[in-house]
Amino acid sequence: MGESCMRQLIAGGCVEPRNVMVSNPNATRLRVLKKQYGVGTSTRNADVLERSEVIILAVKPQSAREVCTSIKETVGDQLFISIMAGVSVDFLQKQLGTKKVVRSMPNTPAQIGQGMVVWYAPRVIQKAERALVEEIFSVLGKTLQVHSEDVIDKATAVSGSGPAYLFYFAECLIDAAQALGLGYKDATLLVRETLAGSSLLLKHSGKNPKILRARVTSKGGTTAAAFEVVEPSAMHVVWEKALKAACQRARQLRLE
Repeated sequence: MGESCMRQLIAGGCVEPRNVMVSNPNATRLRVLKKQYGVGTSTRNADVLERSEVIILAVKPQSAREVCTSIKETVGDQLFISIMAGVSVDFLQKQLGTKKVVRSMPNTPAQIGQGMVVWYAPRVIQKAERALVEEIFSVLGKTLQVHSEDVIDKATAVSGSGPAYLFYFAECLIDAAQALGLGYKDATLLVRETLAGSSLLLKHSGKNPKILRARVTSKGGTTAAAFEVVEPSAMHVVWEKALKAACQRARQLRLE
């Protein structure tokens, strides 16, 4: 996700490559990034802090403590933006020794600038800094600033994990289409384009999805026959339980 953010920031004109500094312990990986994007690189995390005003923390959550320890002595007045899942602002503030930490939850469509980014900033973050965070995230897709980390936990269950739900549905439809006798290539094309087009219709029509569903579901028709098997009311219960489980896990990760 870190590379995706960097790529979109550069492509969107939010920052020039010469003003970007990337750290990674893998020197080979850094050479690839430098050649592909023209950014500065270093195997030392501290080098990034010494040359930057805004730091994007894009490491695996289990590496958060180690990374924070490696840069704590170099922390000054930089603004830290975390895209690490389940790592709380309080934890990062304590580990870094600074209050200037923003927590966010982007999802995978951010890789193509079509993501949903939910973010939270504590009161210490100034108006100008919030505007900068909004500018950065806007190149990744739509943004939503929330006023508590609990809302981020809830959003993680919806938009953070949401792409996986859609991909799983696509997987199920493709398998079912093949069971009808369609070839994999044709089944994949039908499902992919149907989901993509339907998502755009939902986005741009402004209509409630229930209304859009009703318009396709003619009484006694093929869609109605399908819904007799997949009872919508039962699916509501399933997804309520699923999102509740995801949200609870997000809270557990934040509090661990």
